Amino acid sequence: MRASRYPYRLVNVFAETPFSGITVAVFHDATGLETAQMSAIARELNLPQCAFVFPPRGGSTSPRVQIFTPAVELPRTGLPMIATAFALQIEKSGSRPPVHDGGSRPRERVVLEQAEGPVSVAVFSPVLTVRQNSPVFGATYPERETIAALLSLRGDQLGAAPFEVASSGVPYLVVFLKNVQALSQVRIRDSIWDRTLRYFEAPN
Repeated sequence: MRASRYPYRLVNVFAETPFSGITVAVFHDATGLETAQMSAIARELNLPQCAFVFPPRGGSTSPRVQIFTPAVELPRTGLPMIATAFALQIEKSGSRPPVHDGGSRPRERVVLEQAEGPVSVAVFSPVLTVRQNSPVFGATYPERETIAALLSLRGDQLGAAPFEVASSGVPYLVVFLKNVQALSQVRIRDSIWDRTLRYFEAPN
């Protein structure tokens, strides 16, 4: 590794108050870290997501970013890009990004490179927004009783709509339930997931 210390900043995204929202660890200079090391760091921190920033390459002027959960690397994301843009602005300015004067145009646009292409983050006052891909829909999962068992529910607590894959970077299986009461009873059974949905095109 290039150095034994890699500083990082914790950024709370979608937060109304301090220490709320979704926490992302942003390593503003991850030069020298390999994939296995980043994956190990993400597991150790055990946060929803960790962002590792690398210098631009190949003639690009945009920093490269790799995103890891404790379990996998994500090829394209939106939420941690907001955290990364915010943290990079702090590193650049030495303080919290200044508030825009209230005009209708973005104060600044930050472009970050991910494995599946560039992600654009716009800085408004006092909000950062990310340009997300439109969802792409895929296969349906036909085994209703398997999904019910995986969620610790009865079959009649599931909605009538088919269980369909939707992805705007990470593929998820969208499962419809009858009501909020059914949602409150959901308990994921890892043993069933491990031998069924784990091998489907959308294991999430």
